[in-house]
Amino acid sequence: IKTTTPYFNNGIIDQRPNEKNENSNLGDIAYMVQISTIWSDVLAHIYRSSHQSPEVYLASYEAFYSNICNRLSGWASSLPSNLRFNRFNLESNVDNGHIGTFVSIHAFYHITFMKLNRHIRHGCLPTSTISHNIREAVRHAQELLDIIDTISAVDRKKRLTPNAPGQDPLDFSFSTPFAGYAVLAAIDILSAAGSLGPVFTDTLRRMNSCLDVIDELAHFWASAKGQRKAIRHRIEELANSVIDNGPGRHAWVLKIPIEKTYTADQDAFYPQNTITRGADLRLLKAMDVDVEEGDVLFIEEGDLARPESCTGYGFYPAR
Repeated sequence: IKTTTPYFNNGIIDQRPNEKNENSNLGDIAYMVQISTIWSDVLAHIYRSSHQSPEVYLASYEAFYSNICNRLSGWASSLPSNLRFNRFNLESNVDNGHIGTFVSIHAFYHITFMKLNRHIRHGCLPTSTISHNIREAVRHAQELLDIIDTISAVDRKKRLTPNAPGQDPLDFSFSTPFAGYAVLAAIDILSAAGSLGPVFTDTLRRMNSCLDVIDELAHFWASAKGQRKAIRHRIEELANSVIDNGPGRHAWVLKIPIEKTYTADQDAFYPQNTITRGADLRLLKAMDVDVEEGDVLFIEEGDLARPESCTGYGFYPAR
């Protein structure tokens, strides 16, 4: 950091800009602090923007969105090779006991993109912007569930591998509470709408594969028990509705979100609960599902149980 203060400008500290590289001494927690700071800025903007006039919101939205995307891109490119997500790094972090921090870093990254793109004042923005945001939120939700799927596979492998003498057969434990919240947010996005057929089957498979990890979290955190209940309820609601009413339909739209922290006018995936279907068809079209209203199964859930853990960001130890 350059300074003109004589006391600090003594020639001892190199004033050249700091450059991150593979030999950086930054630890894992430093990268998590960086990404969680961006995440908190996104949440603050969602809250503050709800009080802005439509004109002010529209005028400032693109600048804020571009700034956050640039910061996220810069953060991702700054990660050293050992912190980038791949199966080798995942297994290495399981072996060295850093699996919680490693997964939390990537959970923060993807959920920041999900929140940035999902919680917008869609009534103030052009359709092209809303469609872009929907596609980006879906992409990051899918990538997060791919990570969770990989964790489940590594967990199964560890449990089936013969242990060395004296080694605990359940040595691998995944107990990072934030990952459960991120998984629930991803499922809330992916279950909102889509085409029936292979996409629907794959969505249910992804959701089911998350339950192994959530089950493990539930050993440590009461919040994970609520998340597990919400995920199972969502799977059952989707499956039963399609079995009962799906024949002859080509797509589904589910009307009630799991997480209800934000109002419908700030939710691109659950924009309204009225009989008007324009926003629902726009959501499907953004997912490359171009159908007529009569081809869509609209699922009205009724009363969806909403665990306390789904409404905020606190994590509670299991009892």
